[in-house]
Amino acid sequence: MYDYFTQVNEYLENSAKKYPEKLGLICGNKQFTYQDINGFANKFCNYLLAYGIKRGDRVVISTGNR
Repeated sequence: MYDYFTQVNEYLENSAKKYPEKLGLICGNKQFTYQDINGFANKFCNYLLAYGIKRGDRVVISTGNR
């Protein structure tokens, strides 16, 4: 079970390990499994690391309001 201090990435990684093919997100007509979402998160993390972002740095993500 998860405790109070479990981080979001830990929830995602655990879900991807336990239920890789389970549906985790529906966005419009697209569907993504926990494994898909974890893969996207890891790619984004690697992108940030490649640009020198490190622990403690602040990152702003701006998306459209749709």
